[in-house]
Amino acid sequence: MSNQYCPDNEEMERIIYSLHKQCENAANGYIRVIFSEKIDQFCEQLPEDIRDQFMTLASEYDYVSPNENTLRIKTINNVNY
Repeated sequence: MSNQYCPDNEEMERIIYSLHKQCENAANGYIRVIFSEKIDQFCEQLPEDIRDQFMTLASEYDYVSPNENTLRIKTINNVNY
């Protein structure tokens, strides 16, 4: 008999579910980062006098600043699977 770890079916299901959730959370994090980058790009094309209003509206849809995005990406990349 080997000393290798051998989980039972219930534990394997918990592991698979946990890995799935971690991947799903990472993917959702990247979606928010991409969305925010697109908002920034579009905002640069707007007249300055309406940019604040546009960004306020965007923040209601999960827009986050570039600094927050950098932190979010680092957090996503540090997830242990």
